[in-house]
Amino acid sequence: MMTAFEIMNKAGIVKIGPKIGLKSGKAGSWGPCPKCRAMKRGSEDGRFPIGVTSNGSGWCCHVCKSHGSMTDLVSCKVVGNLYRSSGPGQKKKVLNWALENGFSLEKAKEKIVTIDGLLDNTVRKEFTSPPDPSGSSIFRWDEKLPDIYAGNLFSNEGKPVLDYLIETRRISESVIRDANLGYMKSRGKNWLVIPLKDRFGKIVNMRFRSVPPDMKTYRVCPSRPMPLYGFDQLSEDKSKFVIVTEGELDVLALRTYGYGSTVVSGTTGASANWCTQWLDSMEPYQGFYLWYDNDKAGDEGSEKLASKLGKFRCFRIRSKQYNDPGEALQQKAKASTIGDILSNYEDYFEATLRNVDSYSDDIEELIKNPQSLAGLPMGSQKLDAIFGGIRPGLWVVTGDTGHGKTTWATWLMWEQALRGVPVLLTSFEQRPIGTVQKLLRHQLGNDFTRHSEAQRRIACEELGKLPIMILDHYGELDVEKVISTIRYSVRRHDLKIALIDHLGFLTKPESNMDERLAIESTVRRLATIAINDNITIVLVCHPNNLSVSQQRRVKITDLKGASAIRQDAHVGIVVQRLPIKSEDSKPSTVVYLDKVRSEFGKAGSHCVMAFDPLACIYADSWNLTPAGKRNARVVIPK
Repeated sequence: MMTAFEIMNKAGIVKIGPKIGLKSGKAGSWGPCPKCRAMKRGSEDGRFPIGVTSNGSGWCCHVCKSHGSMTDLVSCKVVGNLYRSSGPGQKKKVLNWALENGFSLEKAKEKIVTIDGLLDNTVRKEFTSPPDPSGSSIFRWDEKLPDIYAGNLFSNEGKPVLDYLIETRRISESVIRDANLGYMKSRGKNWLVIPLKDRFGKIVNMRFRSVPPDMKTYRVCPSRPMPLYGFDQLSEDKSKFVIVTEGELDVLALRTYGYGSTVVSGTTGASANWCTQWLDSMEPYQGFYLWYDNDKAGDEGSEKLASKLGKFRCFRIRSKQYNDPGEALQQKAKASTIGDILSNYEDYFEATLRNVDSYSDDIEELIKNPQSLAGLPMGSQKLDAIFGGIRPGLWVVTGDTGHGKTTWATWLMWEQALRGVPVLLTSFEQRPIGTVQKLLRHQLGNDFTRHSEAQRRIACEELGKLPIMILDHYGELDVEKVISTIRYSVRRHDLKIALIDHLGFLTKPESNMDERLAIESTVRRLATIAINDNITIVLVCHPNNLSVSQQRRVKITDLKGASAIRQDAHVGIVVQRLPIKSEDSKPSTVVYLDKVRSEFGKAGSHCVMAFDPLACIYADSWNLTPAGKRNARVVIPK
């Protein structure tokens, strides 16, 4: 039996839109948006603001980012809010609108047919079930089945399952109806049917759960989407903390307690990895309370999920009295008790105290494998000899303007990507396209304008296959946003090295803060993140003019906030381009290692590298550069 809202959702935008004053426009767009009242998508995009899914049942405003089902769209028009974010009184107004506009409840009489195909010729309104075609799975998918199963739950045959939900699990009837829970019987076994809804509230799969006295078993419809349970009701307010539970009934238990718009659950078990789509949908929210079962599987599952969502914003929920939210509701825990449990969370970043002898195995392992302290190869034997490879920490790169500090750092990132190391590039001083141009020179080994369009496109495709990510932003950016991007890339893309170019765009001091204090705070923050997240952050910094007045090379001590940089940076690098004095000499650059915290590094040492200006590539000798391999001639401007 379909509800008015389900009928309305299936009607789609073509029937719903005109009833709430929307007009259709270019490329299937609709407007104005009933939520933000926008008339078009932007100053240069004349389309209406609302885009619609291919089936016409889902929508999204490209201006205010509101999205949902047709019910949500109508709700925005009638009460000014999305339906899932509205109160009981507002929801009643939306229902009245649906009924007044012809979306009345269907009342159909159908024959009873058990899922095993045993026909009962008695006609009853309160229980209907379709026949099972020969050879098909009893857990098959059909878009009509969720409505039939939901009606079955409130029939005489469904009473044992309904009693289990209300009397044993103590889930409220309103929550049961809102979740469209259902009942199915197969071969004498009762199954609770849990519809799985997508972001727009459309049922796209069903999860079948056996009920006592049968042993707990789960099934789903094969070859169907597996959405994040509860995502359809999740709040649009991204500043909220989301409660993540281990199972669907835990979500329903918390909804009974009033946590309706902040609870979700995976639908593949506690120990399973969350898919990319689930993680992406959770990424914008501020933080997460992980209330998994108090057992090994729950601990391992929550630990795994926290590492993907970010341990710095995840908190483990435990209760000595209750194993999970469902058990708390079963044992009649008060709502205030649930609030207390959620308040007594455990931080995933808690300090650990260990005795000295607990490190003995680590010491022996280092003695047996001393090379484990060495870092990743840098793409140059000369650099490896003085740096000892790339290791986690904060690397500061500086040099005079025009001496190639950004070019050298970008080349280093490209070399790592060629070796399969995931890297992130930023380009705050120049637009990201400038970084892409350098990468294109690296890939082609020459000035990319000298190549054909086909060659450039092939090179871009090759670069696209490398583990290189670019933060598409130009100009100043809050350091916390940069750190959030880095941590996201670590969690989701296994990032190992991040290039930040440059420090000056992250350290805009507040009105009451000295610039040096802002630099000190930023540098210390980046150094801490690098170690805690086990990554390398390469930070490009500009020097002051002291080296020019003293007619010497730039040193790491010439940077603004140099004391903080000397203290917190793990590696300090100065890049200096050497002048070409004759036609016999080749372009070259000196790389100075002013500071290094490593047994394998040689602080105070330096090396001279050949530099190919057309390819922006550095090498141990000129013959190893693309220009050297082509026997290119060096032309000195007169």
